[in-house]
Amino acid sequence: MALGFWQEVNADRWRSKTAVVNASAADRLACIATVRVDRLTPEVVREAVESLSPYVARQAVNAVKGAVKHARSLGYEVVPATVSMPSPRPPETAQRALSVEEVQALAAQIGPLHGDVVELLAFTGLRVGELAGLEVRDYNAARSRLSVIRAVSWPRGGAVVGEPKTEAGKRTVPVIGAARSVIERRIAERPEEDRHPYAPLVLGPRRGARFNPNNWRRDAGWKAALDALGLGRVRLHDLRHTYASLVRRSGADIYVLQKVLGHREIATTIDRYGHLYDDEIDELGASLEAALGGSHGQSVATEQ
Repeated sequence: MALGFWQEVNADRWRSKTAVVNASAADRLACIATVRVDRLTPEVVREAVESLSPYVARQAVNAVKGAVKHARSLGYEVVPATVSMPSPRPPETAQRALSVEEVQALAAQIGPLHGDVVELLAFTGLRVGELAGLEVRDYNAARSRLSVIRAVSWPRGGAVVGEPKTEAGKRTVPVIGAARSVIERRIAERPEEDRHPYAPLVLGPRRGARFNPNNWRRDAGWKAALDALGLGRVRLHDLRHTYASLVRRSGADIYVLQKVLGHREIATTIDRYGHLYDDEIDELGASLEAALGGSHGQSVATEQ
């Protein structure tokens, strides 16, 4: 059994996003696509992914491990060390959270046609693919909620609509006033025929097309707007970090943050945003100091 067979057997069973990622990884592994799984040692796999970027290498190694595990479940001989080999860890990217004033200034600099996307991302915490997957029916005006039930990916430039990567990604998020006004204005200002429940909530420049971040950056003049405001390098994903910072400042605990961001594991939330809760350690120390100091004082008084 080889990688190509594994992909053919499972392609119809995978969610669309998983299929896209694994197909892309398999394309990069053409050099070992016909190698039998019992000969796929960690050394062979590492050599095959050596020239790939850290992110693609991680996807490729995970694809190999998936194929080997599948082969083992079917009774094929495999190399145990390959099943348990660690996946390459991409370098951590420094988080950047904008202030509310910076978000509003950036949206204004870009202009009304495209700038409100900045506010939507910063005030909902959605991933870019989740924003693109929203449809009119996902907005509940009565409850001020958005239902996140699909996501878009762009393999080789084409849009693929599928489910969020994990079950935790399917969630509802609160819609605050700034985001609500953007959503309702976008729906109200479009032609009647584009307001039906299955229409994309955020339309691209072409009639009826979904939002595409690559086209949006170009049309919005993203880099020029950042330069004009002196903000330096800011990624669209940093607007999600901005939302996490705002959630923390609102007083929400880290479990609420996990839920609204759609993280499957609390460990992921802690790993990425635990620093936002460092002040609670100081508060805990002060509270313990007060409690211990008070009880110590009481015991001394009793002894006397």
